Amino acid sequence: MATVTVKTLKKMLSAKYKHVSLAAHDIITVVSMYKDLKPVMDAYVFNDGSFRDFMSLRGTVPVNYSGNVYNIPVCLWLMDTHPYNPPICFVKPTSAMMIKTGKHIDANGKIYLPYLHEWKHPQSDLYRLIQVMIVVFGEEPPVFSRPTTPRILLTPEHPSRQSPAPEHINLMADSGISTTGNGDTVKPTLSTSDQTELASDDCKPSLTLSAAESSKSSCRLSAPETHPATASAPESRPAAVSAPEMLPPALASLCLSGTTMPASEESVLQRQKLQLEIEVLQRQKQVLEIQEEYYSIKLRRLLGDDA
Repeated sequence: MATVTVKTLKKMLSAKYKHVSLAAHDIITVVSMYKDLKPVMDAYVFNDGSFRDFMSLRGTVPVNYSGNVYNIPVCLWLMDTHPYNPPICFVKPTSAMMIKTGKHIDANGKIYLPYLHEWKHPQSDLYRLIQVMIVVFGEEPPVFSRPTTPRILLTPEHPSRQSPAPEHINLMADSGISTTGNGDTVKPTLSTSDQTELASDDCKPSLTLSAAESSKSSCRLSAPETHPATASAPESRPAAVSAPEMLPPALASLCLSGTTMPASEESVLQRQKLQLEIEVLQRQKQVLEIQEEYYSIKLRRLLGDDA
């Protein structure tokens, strides 16, 4: 963009602003010091949906944080009564950044500063406002880098509308969460190996047969009333007539041969049963945690869009 002059600014401000000379002087002062800020006339949309054409200053301001200088993108909207009323200021993160909400920044990136609240011409001006922002942002950065995580494989419901998932909701590849291309659907899934492992017992590894099956088979394992390490063998075990499909091969062979299971083997199997149940619950917990994180992010985005 070409160098902005007072004459150019006055021409841009003349149709909308009440104090053209004062506003133009204030803008020229700040853009001459912070050359990345550019004046742009554009429509500002209010919360009620109405809009008006205002002058804005867009660009970056240099912020020193932990010994390094970062260019923080901002946008300052000047009211048509400027400089007698404070501007409306926002942080405008790039696609590689995320807003860090805090005392001075809300989820929409709007900036709240005592300097703005106490704005009073001629003591207050844009140059001093930028200086205050630099100091505040140096203590509490308003943005941070978007985390980069492995992208998950997407299977969109509508192939024609396939698009990459937003990076800020990318989860781990083994998280068990799959989304559509437009981010509307979330379905918790397990990996192929997990599905194979859990398919045989319908995700609930239990060695105890149902009542109907137990009546047909005399080879049944019951949950012990005592700790698995001290469980004793059943009082009696009649010869089995068939091996239920749900039983592991080792148990099925015992049933077919009519062999009574030693107490030590039953204790081992009970431990394995409990370990499998614990593993399934842990995986289900991980899936629920990932779902909670996803919906939390999506809710913040929706609240931000509504505002």
